[in-house]
Amino acid sequence: MRNSLMPCMLALLVASCGGGGGGGGGAPVSSINGTAAVGAPLANAAVEVKCRAGSGTATADATGKFVVLVTGAQGPCLLKASGQGAVLISLLAGSSGNANITSLTHLLAARLLHAPPAAAYDAGSDASFASISEQGISAAQGEITAELLRVGAQMPSVNWVTQPFTAAPGDAMDGALELIRIRLAEQNKTLDGAAAELATGPLSSVTPPSGNTPTCMPGMIAGFD
Repeated sequence: MRNSLMPCMLALLVASCGGGGGGGGGAPVSSINGTAAVGAPLANAAVEVKCRAGSGTATADATGKFVVLVTGAQGPCLLKASGQGAVLISLLAGSSGNANITSLTHLLAARLLHAPPAAAYDAGSDASFASISEQGISAAQGEITAELLRVGAQMPSVNWVTQPFTAAPGDAMDGALELIRIRLAEQNKTLDGAAAELATGPLSSVTPPSGNTPTCMPGMIAGFD
């Protein structure tokens, strides 16, 4: 009886240590959908997804919306959208679902990964994937919100990655992206320049924003404090 139990006990021990299967233990991912935009949609942008295990590609439609199939992949994932002269990065901590790729997610990725977003995507390091979590995304979003408020741009309090939106006038998220573009231009900053600063610290050389209080674009109501 003792000898007959040994193979079962060994099998259980191997399974508990992760033997016999792929490592990582990330959330399963089969598809990711979202919107790629900088205010205006990134029409026909090339979208790439690189997960801890697995990858996929797709092309956004005229409205910037996309669906990427990554059957059998394991999260977390990094996303990249290239089009209209822009390269934007985003990330997804959980399993399949919505993951926008926008100016906001680009800044969010810089803060969370502590690196220029495009470089972090290209490297796809284990350290980058290990840092992507819901808690980390929430903390980084709070920090970016505070920095953008200093230049007169109040951002939506919803999750910038997972909240579905339409890149069209009247949409709160679309208005936020337009406002970022305006405020960074007033600071003589490009989006990548702002991302590089936010990767390691605050926005530098901030000049007083227009007006006395942070402003909102018309139609920016939903999701605000």
